[in-house]
Amino acid sequence: MSVETRLMERKGLQAVDVAVVAVLLAVGAVLRMFTPPFAGITPNFIIGMYCLAILLLRPKFSEVIGIGLVSAALCMVTTKSVIPFLNFISEPVGGYCRRVVIFN
Repeated sequence: MSVETRLMERKGLQAVDVAVVAVLLAVGAVLRMFTPPFAGITPNFIIGMYCLAILLLRPKFSEVIGIGLVSAALCMVTTKSVIPFLNFISEPVGGYCRRVVIFN
């Protein structure tokens, strides 16, 4: 009896992948909330964590946009900015640019 090796095509993020993204973004949000400002500027650890998630998982375009939108919502909750809605533009675009630069 022969053992067949099947290459399965990936159809999207699996549950484990979503859990990894959720944990990374949660860690980034906690770090952002409790890190004191350096020279008046608080580092945005959420950006670092969603970049790490993109590096680890190598998601498709639509998945990158989803990760960017979730991180934008987290940034909006933890921000001290006057215009927090700009995160919904910058985070998905930033995630897509990181994916294009890293994987192409």
